[in-house]
Amino acid sequence: MYLETVFPLFWVEQKFGWTAIPAAIPTYMRIREVHKRAVEFIMDLDVYKLEVQRERLAERMAANSKEWSVVRQELERFVARGGGRVAGLTESPLADPAALSNAHVQLAEGTGWVPLKAVVTQLRTSIVDLAARAVPVVEEQSEEVAQKLQQVTLDVDQLNAERIRLHGIQQLKLADMQSLQRRISALDDDLVKNLDVQRLQRYSGVTAALTPDRCPTCEQALVDTLLSQEALSAVMPVSDNIEYIRSQKKMFEDILAREQLEESERRDQLSAISRRLADHYAQIRLLRSELVAPGQNPSAAIIEERIRAEATMRDLEALQAIFDDAIDRFRTLQDAYAELLQERARIPTEKLSSSDRHKLSRLTTLVQSQAKDFGFSTFSPSELSISEDSYRPEKEGFEIGFETSASDAIRLKWAYQLSLLELASDEPTNHPGMLVFDEPRQQSSSRPSFQNLLSRASAARMRDQQVIFSTSEDLETLKTITAAIDCEEVIFPGYILQRLG
Repeated sequence: MYLETVFPLFWVEQKFGWTAIPAAIPTYMRIREVHKRAVEFIMDLDVYKLEVQRERLAERMAANSKEWSVVRQELERFVARGGGRVAGLTESPLADPAALSNAHVQLAEGTGWVPLKAVVTQLRTSIVDLAARAVPVVEEQSEEVAQKLQQVTLDVDQLNAERIRLHGIQQLKLADMQSLQRRISALDDDLVKNLDVQRLQRYSGVTAALTPDRCPTCEQALVDTLLSQEALSAVMPVSDNIEYIRSQKKMFEDILAREQLEESERRDQLSAISRRLADHYAQIRLLRSELVAPGQNPSAAIIEERIRAEATMRDLEALQAIFDDAIDRFRTLQDAYAELLQERARIPTEKLSSSDRHKLSRLTTLVQSQAKDFGFSTFSPSELSISEDSYRPEKEGFEIGFETSASDAIRLKWAYQLSLLELASDEPTNHPGMLVFDEPRQQSSSRPSFQNLLSRASAARMRDQQVIFSTSEDLETLKTITAAIDCEEVIFPGYILQRLG
């Protein structure tokens, strides 16, 4: 905190110092809620420290979630290039150690999805079988090649049919999503207009009639018209209209989110079908060339099948290795997230700690006692309290403003500033133990009130504290008051600051 922001709490100057409680604190430092921060510093409250801890913890948790999302998106993009998708992986980190055990990679198999590990197991068995067999010649494989060509052709036809079906669904769903987006945009416009109407009604202090029975211009009754007015008699209030629009908007947004998720799955399926079609077309070309090759040549189809299976196995193993590395990164982030949750659990959920509440309760007691001594009479001093939100004096939850007299406002200022000083002797605070009042008898405060102020302030000597008053009161009157209290007087004849020479 800058000195300029805390000095007004123990140095009250004449020109602006008496205009505000807790103090006339400058705001040009660009410190958020500077009045609260200054009081929190002087009283050494834990609330600011706790708020800083919460903000820093929230930033760390947000960074953790962001890194989780980045790693997840990178993994999904890489897996999608390999014709698969990530399943069982949460959108954000969880503290459950078993949450990552359900995450796995799925590969498209026909119209469904098969776990990567199952595909790898099946492919490894196939490679072993292919390796165990000798490579036959073409003439021994002619019938088998013809049957396989026919089967692959049927598979291509089925995949093309499935792709056409998915494309048709995709076109219809894209049109539906565009319609939903237009509907949500229209609801946003309606919501803004209704909120503007509600805001205008709140500012004006009256509720405008949406169906007036008199003309707003000529005050003529609108009953005798050609159109019936009954249709307009029951109009939904603006507040109900806002809630209805919000519920409609939420419903359409949920539908759009579901449609977008299904569209993402369709894109994955189409991508997987396209890759399988490319493999099948290459296989068809190879099988056709096999049928017209010389009979004594080794079967190129068997050789390529073995090579293709081994290459596919290497790709899938690389995909599994990358997935395992990503899971290790997710586990590190998950452990860090669990630690952040434990750290958040150690921070009190309430805004104020028990120590802060005790200090504010003690400050309330001191303000009530001093306000009573100084003759505060607008209402009973026992009804005064210190707000836990603004740290200003309040009554029944409302800040004290123009309802007090000018002299009582000064008495309340005395009580608040002096209570902060006395609190420093009972509780650990950052108060310097000094208080300066410049012309404290503002608004022609009564002599007994001023006398009680000086008497109460003189007790600071016993607490190793100091209260300094500078005043231009009548000297004889002042001596009458100071004669009865333990204090020191410094009298300046004339102006304190004088021209030299």
